[in-house]
Amino acid sequence: MTYDPDQPRAPKGVPEGGQWVEAGKAARAAAGLPAVSEKAEQACSEFAAKYRNLAAYERCEFIDPDTGEVFFDKSGLETSIDLTEVFWLYRDRCKGAILTHNHCAMEAAHSTSDILTAGKLQLGQIRVVTPLYQHILAPGERGWDGVFDMPLNKSFEMAKTLATGVIRNKYGNAFSMAMTDFSKGPPAPMAVEWVYEMMSQFASSRGLRYCRIPNK
Repeated sequence: MTYDPDQPRAPKGVPEGGQWVEAGKAARAAAGLPAVSEKAEQACSEFAAKYRNLAAYERCEFIDPDTGEVFFDKSGLETSIDLTEVFWLYRDRCKGAILTHNHCAMEAAHSTSDILTAGKLQLGQIRVVTPLYQHILAPGERGWDGVFDMPLNKSFEMAKTLATGVIRNKYGNAFSMAMTDFSKGPPAPMAVEWVYEMMSQFASSRGLRYCRIPNK
């Protein structure tokens, strides 16, 4: 199968393991992501359409995976949103729910703070919306337990090193020239590809499920 950066990698244990599978609902199922209702998926798509290019501040919505109801939403700062009230008032409802939010930096996927929040709230999915994609991270067979096994920063550094090797092997010196600051403008395609490879490596190392789907 030919490589397509818009297609999520299926995890080991499914028929397509180690290969690239078609994007969309079938791909999310193959990647082991929990199923959500059409209404919830529509709510996520509407959020992405509205906030994908928002660069001034982060915005989030917590979405019921069955009804698609947005039961909490909030705006924050350029790099963070204070979710204290969610932990106090909505913690029970967050279990299994979807948290979707935008990132102001160009094509930057999940942060360590995002992942720790997902683990503490036992979310069903946490999505990062960027201009090009929805990046989706979900618990694996151990749930979110793998998030707390070792410092996340160490796993991210390992994932970055592995991703750099994969993409540099494919593109050579052109890759180094493309790795500019994502926040300063549209990144080169190979830099976007690196983000995907890095998140795939990270998720695999922590027993999590990850894919990205193109924004409509």
